[in-house]
Amino acid sequence: LFLLLFTLNKNVFMKRRMLDIPRTNSLWTVSKITAPSGGSVTIPCHYHQLHRDLPKFWYKGKNWFTCFRLQPTNQGKGPGISFYNSPDELVTTMTMTNLRSSDSNRYWCAVKTRGSFVRTSLELTVTEGTPDLSAASNVVSGEEGGNVTVQCFYSDKFKDTERKWCRSGDLHSCQTAQDIEPSLGAALQINDTNDGIYTVTLTGLKKTDAGWYWCMAGEVQVPVHINVDSTQSITDANTSKPEPDKLKIRSGAWLKHEPNSTERQQDCKSTPSTTV
Repeated sequence: LFLLLFTLNKNVFMKRRMLDIPRTNSLWTVSKITAPSGGSVTIPCHYHQLHRDLPKFWYKGKNWFTCFRLQPTNQGKGPGISFYNSPDELVTTMTMTNLRSSDSNRYWCAVKTRGSFVRTSLELTVTEGTPDLSAASNVVSGEEGGNVTVQCFYSDKFKDTERKWCRSGDLHSCQTAQDIEPSLGAALQINDTNDGIYTVTLTGLKKTDAGWYWCMAGEVQVPVHINVDSTQSITDANTSKPEPDKLKIRSGAWLKHEPNSTERQQDCKSTPSTTV
């Protein structure tokens, strides 16, 4: 009887641990990001595969108890907000355009689970001048088998700070120029001469290299999306009518959630949640 109870309790404990794993490590995003006034920013939020088909939302507010749910707005001359979900990449993004100083705040990425929300947050700072950390372009494209180069700019504030290149959301992937031994043909090369810019080059691109990355200095990150086009798709593009350059996420859908009367009145104060 004792052995039976021990086995049952062990099984229950293991099941609870398995259920807890996606809740404790199920959402991740940047921690701090800066962007210039009048500019734009796209923020990726990665989620666990178990959340693939669940509703995703974005909130604004200093803390979860006073924040409010954001809705898509028109992309006119004023500030604009749009959301995009890419199940293939397990990422949802928020894009903000025509930024103003009033957009500086804490933002929350949340997934609605059974009766509660799993959430994580980031801090956005809108600067009047050049941000302390930025990228020459937040979207770069390369051909499969080819190369791409990303330029990350930093101010004197980060001159004595370790500067890194990371796969978005994976701090274990972060590398500095000192971590990489320079060699011809290396898949990743980082050139940092401590003069306000460091250059990252990815060579021999594979389809698996596509996705989100960070320029990182201190606690600040700048998201950069890398597109990897196949040779065939480039050939097809050259024989068809060109389209404006845009973020090429493999597949997904613009989030145009229209809340019902109950949801419209609901803010963070009335939603139970789990912080990750």
